[in-house]
Amino acid sequence: MKTEALPSKIQFVADEVIFEEGDKGEAAFLVTSGEVWLFRGSASSQVLLDIKYKGQVFGELALFDNAPRIATAVAKTVVSCMVVSKDEFDDLAAKGGNDPIMKSLTKSMKEHRLKQ
Repeated sequence: MKTEALPSKIQFVADEVIFEEGDKGEAAFLVTSGEVWLFRGSASSQVLLDIKYKGQVFGELALFDNAPRIATAVAKTVVSCMVVSKDEFDDLAAKGGNDPIMKSLTKSMKEHRLKQ
């Protein structure tokens, strides 16, 4: 009998780096509380790309390609997230679009596409 993998929960302290630009992307994050800032560039010339709040997703491009992270994510407050790995995402996608995590990921991807 196959057991279903559930997204794990993780917490970050204020000012903790969640991942850095150039890191290998292996998961996406759904913010359940707190505030995450996404930056691009070196420490001396960082550009703020976006701010994510409860219910928003970041790092989702890792689920679709094997490219390195395109931004650095930093917890600006205490942050709690659901973490969705590539395997978990593939399992959710196979079940269809009714899962709330899948809906959040799909919405985030659509918004990202509109920003480009």
